[in-house]
Amino acid sequence: MKDVYVQDVVIHTTKPSININKIPFEKPFQLTSDLCICRLTIPIVDKIFFACRPKGYEWSPYRQFGQLYSFVRENFSDNDDVKWDTDKRLQRCIALSRIVHPTSVSFKYSARVFTDKKQCN
Repeated sequence: MKDVYVQDVVIHTTKPSININKIPFEKPFQLTSDLCICRLTIPIVDKIFFACRPKGYEWSPYRQFGQLYSFVRENFSDNDDVKWDTDKRLQRCIALSRIVHPTSVSFKYSARVFTDKKQCN
């Protein structure tokens, strides 16, 4: 049986005018043993954006933003639970990051992701 990795994710989005290919982001930045800042793969990001976008009858707006970077938290304690960030550790990390450097990261594009590999390597 394959290992299933459970990760809570918060995506910080870009403005349409930002070219993400010119932003220097070489490798993941490990904050703690189970929490990092990294760039997620495009398929994962697209699925999270699709799942979190507003829904409506015959309404499908064109997305005008992308991923700048993401906060990713590995969850080892509650792999069978579908509740996002149950101990609020990821939320506290983002709150503290706003003290260090003001940022507009929000929880609009956040999700619990079940995959067969770690997102931050």
